[in-house]
Amino acid sequence: MKKLWKFSALAATAALPVVAVSCGNTVDTIAKLQQDELLKKAEVATLIEQNWLKGLIQELYKPTNTTMTQAELNEAFEVEPEKYSETLFNDAYKAFRFYAEKQLATNTYFFQELNNTLISKGNVNPTDASTLADKTQSLLTPSENVFRIYWKTPESNVRFEILKMLAVYKYFSVSDLETLNKMSKDTEKITWVVTASPKYSLTNYFLNKYALTKRMVQIWEKTTTDPGTPDDFFIQKTGNISGPVTFNEYFKDTDAYQKQLTPQSVNLLVSDSSAPDTKLVGYVGFRTNVSDYGLNWDYEQLKNVTADSQNKAFLTRGYYDPNRSTLIQISNDPDKGYTSYNPYVKDKTTNTTTVKIAYLNQIVPLAGVEQAPKTSEENAELGDVTVLSFANTIFKDQIDKLSYIYYQNDDALFKTAQEAFVRLGYKIHIKENVIGTLPEEVKTAPYVEIDKE
Repeated sequence: MKKLWKFSALAATAALPVVAVSCGNTVDTIAKLQQDELLKKAEVATLIEQNWLKGLIQELYKPTNTTMTQAELNEAFEVEPEKYSETLFNDAYKAFRFYAEKQLATNTYFFQELNNTLISKGNVNPTDASTLADKTQSLLTPSENVFRIYWKTPESNVRFEILKMLAVYKYFSVSDLETLNKMSKDTEKITWVVTASPKYSLTNYFLNKYALTKRMVQIWEKTTTDPGTPDDFFIQKTGNISGPVTFNEYFKDTDAYQKQLTPQSVNLLVSDSSAPDTKLVGYVGFRTNVSDYGLNWDYEQLKNVTADSQNKAFLTRGYYDPNRSTLIQISNDPDKGYTSYNPYVKDKTTNTTTVKIAYLNQIVPLAGVEQAPKTSEENAELGDVTVLSFANTIFKDQIDKLSYIYYQNDDALFKTAQEAFVRLGYKIHIKENVIGTLPEEVKTAPYVEIDKE
């Protein structure tokens, strides 16, 4: 593999020497540093990690057939990412939309407050300050022009967050066996031959495998913390659910009645006009490690379910019927679903009645037949294997969206991706006589390799 080019190890605020990142190669290292006290500060660890990440993404999006010099490429990446690579900019802005929507969900003035901080501290020039002040509105995702300013302004911390999201996306995108094995732990190497009975498609292998362990759903639900009791529902004569209108009746006079997924949301995964996703209230978002609602996360059962074979007996999206303990579709066609269902459940032991209101999208790969070598010998005859893949689902063209959603719901996911890229050879090389001046967390970081004198 090619080595990554050299890049500035630390922010320009400290005129420090150069760190080099390599892919399996030892390259130029940090010169003897004079600013020992500065290097002992905790901020240095973050700065070094940021630059490792920057070098990684530069390499993964490295343009071909460019006439720019390396210095020009570095500057373009920092200041004009679309000039470095249109694909980089498009992917980065899409990831930013997820970042923005999450921030605005908890603080509608998040970006206005960020702008005030950047402007008051003099982190942006007058022209950019004017753009930030004029083009940013509460509740709205900032435009591409505003995003460009955040990207080139380290103090915004936006670029660092987006680069981590892109690293996860690229990690989940790896699909060739050789690279997958290089990135895997020794105990998790992949033997992808018929006799090994592989469970997952090589296409987006890490994502397929991760989804079954993470057990994520997108959910609309009336939770137990919402005001109202089963008695209230009986008094209001709210009955069977036959679609979005009657589903939404259960949320009236609650805060959840205002929580709805809009057609413009980046988190909209099912845009089929017949799907109720944008018509339902009570939107909760994404939830992980879900084992109830009658959902199935077991390979042995999932391998029998394809996109075409889903029916009343097994669905990955639908209304939750607590009396059948499964997801159902509401349809006038008896072969496709039920006309309505009863959300009330009576406990025969306690003689009490509860109500369960929920609609879910299960994010899970489904079965498909692919060809794999019958043996590990070169040019071996191919045979059919049944493997799980998102290519067999409605999410097949949304791998980037799934990557960003998983990242936002798993604090450990970036580290998993980072360690995989380190196993592939992406490391920062630091001379042994320098490492002693650095914070302990830098010395032990998986992406740091110490070069002997």
